[in-house]
Amino acid sequence: MDTVHSGRVRVSGAVMTHPRRADLARELIGRCRPEELDLVLDPEPDGPPTGLRTAVAAWSSVPAGSTHHLVLQDDAVLTPGFFDHVRAAAEAAPDAALSFYTHWQSRNAAAVRLAVLSGHRWAPATGEYTPTVVLLLPAPVAAGFGAYAREHGATWADDVVMSRYLREHGVPTYLSAPNLADHADVPSMHANGGHGPRRAACFAPVAPGASWELDGGLAQLDAIPFFKHGRAQVATRLGDGGWAGIEAHRYLSRLGLDAQDTAKRLDDLLAEPAPGRDVVLAEVDRPALLAHWQTALLMGVVTATRTGAAAGPDGALAESALATLGAGGLCTRFGDDDLVRLRPGLLDLARSGYAEGLAAGARLGPAPPGGGPARPARARRVVVSGPGAQPTAPTAPAAPAAVPAAVAGVAHAADVHGAQDVRDADGSELAAALARALADGEWDVTLWGGQGPEYPGVRHAEPGAGLSGAAAVLQVLADDPVHRATAAGVTLAAAEEAGVGTVVLLVDAAGAAPLGPVPGATVLRHDLVYGPGIQSGSVLEQAVRGSLLARPIRIPDQPGRRWRPVFVDDLAEAVDRALRLPPAEGQVDVRGVRPMSVADLAEAASAAVRPVPVEVTGAVGAPGAETNGSDDRRAGGPEDVVAVLGRRPRTELADGLRAWSQWLAYEAEPRPRTARRSGPGPLAEPASAAESGPATAAHADDATGGGR
Repeated sequence: MDTVHSGRVRVSGAVMTHPRRADLARELIGRCRPEELDLVLDPEPDGPPTGLRTAVAAWSSVPAGSTHHLVLQDDAVLTPGFFDHVRAAAEAAPDAALSFYTHWQSRNAAAVRLAVLSGHRWAPATGEYTPTVVLLLPAPVAAGFGAYAREHGATWADDVVMSRYLREHGVPTYLSAPNLADHADVPSMHANGGHGPRRAACFAPVAPGASWELDGGLAQLDAIPFFKHGRAQVATRLGDGGWAGIEAHRYLSRLGLDAQDTAKRLDDLLAEPAPGRDVVLAEVDRPALLAHWQTALLMGVVTATRTGAAAGPDGALAESALATLGAGGLCTRFGDDDLVRLRPGLLDLARSGYAEGLAAGARLGPAPPGGGPARPARARRVVVSGPGAQPTAPTAPAAPAAVPAAVAGVAHAADVHGAQDVRDADGSELAAALARALADGEWDVTLWGGQGPEYPGVRHAEPGAGLSGAAAVLQVLADDPVHRATAAGVTLAAAEEAGVGTVVLLVDAAGAAPLGPVPGATVLRHDLVYGPGIQSGSVLEQAVRGSLLARPIRIPDQPGRRWRPVFVDDLAEAVDRALRLPPAEGQVDVRGVRPMSVADLAEAASAAVRPVPVEVTGAVGAPGAETNGSDDRRAGGPEDVVAVLGRRPRTELADGLRAWSQWLAYEAEPRPRTARRSGPGPLAEPASAAESGPATAAHADDATGGGR
């Protein structure tokens, strides 16, 4: 396409496709006339299925003289007047990447819904992939993508590579509200067919001559509730400008709202007759209905605290935005026909949830400048300390005699002083993840020695900053038994001198002797922890990463070893309960309910994230060698975690793995892949350097924003 608009914007364009779908692309080009669009074919049609090859060719086809380049995938559906709006948008935001489609279950789609409901034309892109079904880039940015992709692409999907490229080059990305493009119902070329219908968040025409200016038209969002895979989550803005996804119950708690109250309100509502309610109740499970309801409610809270709106949505556009919420969150469970049948009942629940959220938001009051809804003050302070960041001994450095006998019993006869500088990066990461979860509850948290962006309710401090005023201490202990003994002893002594009433010691069950009972402290023993914030190099993580990259999972077996994986939020809830109760006798195991072998873990990752072949190879290490993983013979059963939580774990393994894969894809910092182990032998084949960063969102999202 080569069209001039008011002498300043010249937009060129291309449709990318595979030779087997060339007719589909030509039909799209024909519908776009008189605009001229180039046809770009996959340069290696018999190669492995990926859109990246064709995307590189399409973005490299910028003709001389263009100021902007538009690339469409062959199954895009456009609104009337689309190209006039594109040119107006390019004039309004000439230096930005502009996407005109968002997949209805994505975080980006949730941002578009909020923009529509609050009367804005644009939404900021969130911390996930860049929707590339219909994307406009400034010409110099478009021309540079190919070189970047060839250097950094590896096995990544094109929308993930695009996201990383734009972020690294400081190019902002904005999403049109409403979406001016939808996704046609045609079979996927890239194995996305099992991901359900791939519709837009709010597909609707815009009046000719409408304004696309960013000034006043860009929604300012710091919290984005979204409903995905039947779960309610919230993307929250961090202090460094990035995003973090958390479970909705944590965000409700952050606002001072009771998740149980919302569940009771939903039960009352479901007991009332309403159009389509019988169908929804018969076919959608209650946890998914609650997640849908809570997401709509939080959308209302965010809208009210940001805009002061006090009434429900008005008009067809707002109705369209709410109507896709339930269908998008359930699109991997139901087909198109089923979703059409469920739509009236889901829309009715979304309306009522959104209205309740508007009322709750009005009670909370306007959000402070530059932030989300105000966080209620917390009365109780907890100090969270990772390995190597324990309190300074109150009088003298800890000696073996100063360590409680039950603790010292696990230490070697060697000098304990030498263990002071031991660091366990995984434990420090776990401490930070638990600190964030506790801050979303009812704790004011001080994190010792932790790194990372600002997080509401978490203050960073140097180790040894003092325990004065703290009600409790959580000490995450390292794997090394000598370091465990020292850290536990010093923490107990410092807590006693400062008058801290509660001490919780958290220890990994993997490959270490039991810590035993510690008078004056509760000892929680966890197994393999997984979930957002955790990069430990475990068997399970490597299986998830392999599935994310659509590669066969090849992992050495560890005969006789069993894991009971625990989701980080469930562990955080157990810690929260322990911090509120008197010290428990002995130690309490907080672990998943089912023992799993290497093969079980790999198969679970493949089933939850993306189906790939699984091969468990020969065992590593000498017979009887200690390898990573807990010894199931000396660990408690599921009754322990039920006792400490008061219920079974909240998170099913498949749901937790999906949440983890999203974090690994969109939020995890790139770092070298070094597997942690407590004995000889690798956990799995080492990943290449290309796999050390965020994994491909094509698979974390179960759809690449609706790609081919």
